[in-house]
Amino acid sequence: MIHQLPVTLEQLYNGAVKKLKLSRNIVCPACGGIGGTKDCVIRCDSCKGRGVRIEITQIRPGMVQQMQSTCNVCEVKAK
Repeated sequence: MIHQLPVTLEQLYNGAVKKLKLSRNIVCPACGGIGGTKDCVIRCDSCKGRGVRIEITQIRPGMVQQMQSTCNVCEVKAK
């Protein structure tokens, strides 16, 4: 985490005490950030939940072709 804290050169040289208030978002422990229970979301087997499918085809020995397309099974919902 990076946060800018304004200090003067004198404070930097002599040292100073500064109070810093931070807020952060945490992932819900009940749902893991998906908005429902873990049992209600089924992961797409076709794209493994990424929303895109990667197809690798060997054209000849030592040469492969990689194609990426949106998943037609989960329709890019990636669940």
